[in-house]
Amino acid sequence: MRRARTSHLVPGRSAARLLALLALAAVLAGCQIQLVPKPDPAIVNGLTAANEKTLQLFAALAEPGTRAPYAEREATYNELIGSFDSLRIQAAARPVPDSRIAETLVSGSAANLAPEDIKRLQNPTPDILQTIIDTLTRMREVDSQGRLSAGMLPGFKTSYETSIDQALTFEQALAQ
Repeated sequence: MRRARTSHLVPGRSAARLLALLALAAVLAGCQIQLVPKPDPAIVNGLTAANEKTLQLFAALAEPGTRAPYAEREATYNELIGSFDSLRIQAAARPVPDSRIAETLVSGSAANLAPEDIKRLQNPTPDILQTIIDTLTRMREVDSQGRLSAGMLPGFKTSYETSIDQALTFEQALAQ
């Protein structure tokens, strides 16, 4: 007759295994997986300040018949574009968690995404800010040529507001 294996029932061994499993469970329960960058208050504050100045530019341009010559706005355009570009560089330079975890989590619905696309999903702010820079640069170019009409302004403003809303929403959500 074969003797049943009872080493797993030995009191010292059993307690040690149970203790090890409980310790492992406690460690894993305290683990957090970070999928997005850590919040940066400087980026949120910079976005808020640049947004206020940009909306002031849109308001000044919307006043019919009282628009100042382009030469008086050129410095404002350059300041805004420079501010958003500086924020873009800050956002792009911050550490982003290893995308292999995110790749694993989205592998079912986004299996065809390249690793750089997943990085963009983890940290979309640089790309969003590039869209703002492109919008303001196009607007500055049209304005410098004297072709910025009242009918064109809502298009530029809608494009800008969509992008700034996305950037602010993402950055503020990081802080939550």
